[in-house]
Amino acid sequence: SLEQAATLPHALQHLFCKGGVPTCGQTQFKYNASCWTDRVDVETPPTAQNKGYGGQAKWHPGNRSHQLIGRRMTLLFLRALDEAMNIWLRATVSEGSPLDGKYWHLAEEENKIRDALKSANATATPCGELMKLTPRVCNTPMRGG
Repeated sequence: SLEQAATLPHALQHLFCKGGVPTCGQTQFKYNASCWTDRVDVETPPTAQNKGYGGQAKWHPGNRSHQLIGRRMTLLFLRALDEAMNIWLRATVSEGSPLDGKYWHLAEEENKIRDALKSANATATPCGELMKLTPRVCNTPMRGG
């Protein structure tokens, strides 16, 4: 319902609905696109503005779902960055400054991961189950090596 959706953060409203919710999937809720939004601090343009953008297909999940995915990815990177900064802070407190190269250079760690990937039994992994015809995809490094 509209009332229930209003209790959620804006980024989640009308995106994940259980069966029969009439607002789910409606173009007005999938997209937040308009040519002009009235504001009290800005004069309305003298030229009439379009009601909305074209290209808002019913089959497309809408830009709001892309926005949500982008926010989730951003949080992942921000958490990783926060953890990296905490590691560096602890290292400089315990080992002093300047920060030792082992905290900057990841070549050794990348090589360990790459070697483990190369020697893994690809067919015994979820990836291998999914890619039965081409299990090599599951233990081939995607960058270098």
